[in-house]
Amino acid sequence: TNGVFDRAKLEWFNTQYLQKLPIEDLLPQVEEQLKQDALWKEEWATGAGREWFSRTVDLLRPRVRLLPDFGSWSRAFFSDEFTIDPAAKAKFWKDEKVPSLLAKLAEALAGLTEWNHDACDHASRKVAEEAGVKAGLLINATRVAIVGQAVAPPLFDTMVVLGQERVVRRLRAAVIGFAK
Repeated sequence: TNGVFDRAKLEWFNTQYLQKLPIEDLLPQVEEQLKQDALWKEEWATGAGREWFSRTVDLLRPRVRLLPDFGSWSRAFFSDEFTIDPAAKAKFWKDEKVPSLLAKLAEALAGLTEWNHDACDHASRKVAEEAGVKAGLLINATRVAIVGQAVAPPLFDTMVVLGQERVVRRLRAAVIGFAK
């Protein structure tokens, strides 16, 4: 019989390849993809920008199947212009408490003097606890607010990579978006 082309299996193999490829070999390929997608910023080519770019690509690659995913699925990491998935919004922003939770979280995060995984985790769980809701409600709503997707790398790692200013700004924008 003739061979069968299995795209899902091919993408799985590609995901495995991307995960095993040394980061130094992957970065130029992602850079080229982001240039094609008009998302590349020259500040990511050297110094602290290159460190950020390397950490971000390394964070994303376990969930990326193909190189174009860096400019589409994970666009929110490289640009502030991204869309929020309507299905994710419908699923995780349906609770009427979400806008006030996101607003409280934005203020709590804005006041952090250290920006790291544990600080973001603690601030998020404290806001949820004070509001009397499960942390998962706030965590999932926050993920949708800051990257536009229901599925992304771990939230607190994502927050660290995006940076305090961007996360707070995106949370505040999400609260405003609820009014619309």
